[in-house]
Amino acid sequence: MKILTKVLASSVVLGLLAGPALAQDSTAAPDPVLAVVDEHEIRQSDLVSAIGRLPEQFRQLPPQQLFPALLEQLISQRLVINQGVSQDLATDDEVEARFAEARESITREAELQIAAAHDGIIQDVYLSNYLQQAVPEAAVRARYDETIGTQAGEDEVHARHILLESEEDANAVIEELAGGADFATLAEERSTGPSGPQGGDLGFFTSGRMVPEFATAAFAMAIGDVSETPVETQFGWHVIKVEDRRTTEPPSFEASRSEIEVAMRQEAVQAHVEDLRAEAAITRFNPDGTPIEAAAPPAAN
Repeated sequence: MKILTKVLASSVVLGLLAGPALAQDSTAAPDPVLAVVDEHEIRQSDLVSAIGRLPEQFRQLPPQQLFPALLEQLISQRLVINQGVSQDLATDDEVEARFAEARESITREAELQIAAAHDGIIQDVYLSNYLQQAVPEAAVRARYDETIGTQAGEDEVHARHILLESEEDANAVIEELAGGADFATLAEERSTGPSGPQGGDLGFFTSGRMVPEFATAAFAMAIGDVSETPVETQFGWHVIKVEDRRTTEPPSFEASRSEIEVAMRQEAVQAHVEDLRAEAAITRFNPDGTPIEAAAPPAAN
């Protein structure tokens, strides 16, 4: 259920679930009210419709497992939709234009789908308008400066290595290198590692990318140095040559902007929905129509 809750929570931002569908008419089968949000009813048919829009793996879960998290998701959506309606977004030019386009494409379950599309568009436009104010460019830049822009760059080493099966073989290679043998050529001829055909070239790497014994030895060497003694790891015995060193720069703002903005938008929507919940009148019902009693507040210490 933790995975389901995360999927449902993220759908508020991503719009994976459209707004609650229109309740069934009075001639249909009983359709109990499951919640009332500021006088707006959420019925069992809305829950069934929302379940049908979930990814396949969640639709296979028993209804009693889906019910609590999905009902809370529908309540969150209704809170946002109600805010949009209160700002006259139901007659907003963008909403009407997008609604007209959506209406033309609907061929089945017309009334339910039209209602869901309309509510979904109101939710989308409301959140878009809200987030323009809640997460401005300046705030994204400030988050970057606080969390990424001030980070120190990481040290990297560019090295080659020759991997051998025994310490004796490794010492023999070190003697050949001391005698003037070419490191890359010996790596191609002797190394048992996958980098052998490339002359043992490992490219640039940070300390955390290598096993500790190898990283400690490589980062202690200067450019041009070759191991004076073999380095033993779980893979065998290594002879190392350091080709270059550098310190990387932290990711640029442009490279980081999208990830930061998505995180900030999710945070802003979740906080805003919590505020809406605190101000709204919400009544919940079980599928059989009996009211769900609110949890008692925690006792004061």
